Amino acid sequence: GGFNRNTRDVPSLRRLTYFRNFDAEETDPYIAYIPFGSSTLNNGGRFYSSLSENVVNGNLDLTVPFALAGNKQSVKVGGLYQKKDRSFDARVLGYVRATVGGFNSSLTRLPQDSIFAPENIYDKGFLLDEITNDGDTYDANSTLSAAYVLFDNKIAEKLRISWGVRMERFNQQLNAINYSQIPVNIDRTTTDWLPSANVTYSLNDKHQLRLSASRTVTRPEFRELAPFAFYDFYLPGTVQGDTTLTSGTIYNYDLRYELYPGQNQLFSVSLFYKKFNNPVEFTFSSQGAGTRNFSFINVPSAENYGFEVEIRKNFDFINAGWESLVFFTNAAVIRSKINLEGAGAYDTDRALQG
Repeated sequence: GGFNRNTRDVPSLRRLTYFRNFDAEETDPYIAYIPFGSSTLNNGGRFYSSLSENVVNGNLDLTVPFALAGNKQSVKVGGLYQKKDRSFDARVLGYVRATVGGFNSSLTRLPQDSIFAPENIYDKGFLLDEITNDGDTYDANSTLSAAYVLFDNKIAEKLRISWGVRMERFNQQLNAINYSQIPVNIDRTTTDWLPSANVTYSLNDKHQLRLSASRTVTRPEFRELAPFAFYDFYLPGTVQGDTTLTSGTIYNYDLRYELYPGQNQLFSVSLFYKKFNNPVEFTFSSQGAGTRNFSFINVPSAENYGFEVEIRKNFDFINAGWESLVFFTNAAVIRSKINLEGAGAYDTDRALQG
């Protein structure tokens, strides 16, 4: 078992945008964009946030060996429990011009290290505008309870099968208020049965073939669900979560050839295929002129397939003293295709993000 506490604080993130006309002279100064009235996330201002997350986890495993038809076998059972509690709080301030008439416009030509000096915060200069929303705070928690059984069976001298199933019960809760002042209360529980199987056939003591198949699950992160909005200057645009996101599944298939030429050495070639249902992607949507909004969305399905080569080789062929020096490389060719039919997308033939 274990306990982790994670914290992340943004003590004072400052934002400011300068502009200059395309036809301006090189000697013309850049002008800071500070609006009248109300500020927005992408204008000059300051951002503060605090995040804390506690994670408690524990697991128990038991392996029972036995013999069948003269071959060694084993069955392994176990369980896992994980609890996450997160609290997030942000405050957003923006600068605005204090007045329309009589504003000291020369202030907008000042550099970023002096434009918001205390003497410039007055009735003919700038004012601080509180633009924090109730949606800038959320509390969330999740509970994962899992149990599994795994058999390791040697069927024949050269054939071994490892197979089993894992049951996961997952509950995710999030409480917040969206930007329409409507309470958001997410409380979802899912139960997933995740089978897996791995068949190994040994051609000899150095060559073997592996065939594996499994089902895994993906779940949205707290940040992807929370209605909290944050302006990212690198995009540039506002990033906001989507409370309607759901979990997804992945079906994994792999055929692999392995060669072990010596101790701590490997050459392998594998073919793989993955089918994704309801994967989460980062998406862009425009809501009005000059507004760039980004969020997250479940897309219907996607698939990845390709092949992979892995090489691990030591240098003992030079001298026995070089045995500890190891060369390792891995290369893959992946073809990815996403299915966006019915999702209202204009580009329906592209790779899955990530």
